[in-house]
Amino acid sequence: MPPPSNLSKPPRPAAEAIDSAPSRRNGAAGLGGRARQRWRRGRPLSAITTVTLIQAASSNGVQVEEELTEKRRKDTEAESDEKSIQVDEDLAAKRKRDA
Repeated sequence: MPPPSNLSKPPRPAAEAIDSAPSRRNGAAGLGGRARQRWRRGRPLSAITTVTLIQAASSNGVQVEEELTEKRRKDTEAESDEKSIQVDEDLAAKRKRDA
């Protein structure tokens, strides 16, 4: 008896066809739905569409950029506060010497 042939099976659909299937589209709309849950639970990446991964990466990039901007602002404020304290201390020392 000859071994079973893979030629009798239909070809698998392309990744684009799988990702655009209505069941996949509805589960991965934006960053919500089943795709996000699967991602959080550590399910295989095959359960997540390419679009979802791209959206998540861009969303995370925006969040990181906002956090960096906030940190820079706080660092700048802290630096200016330190400079003003130093100026105040220098003025106080000068007044003490002059008195």
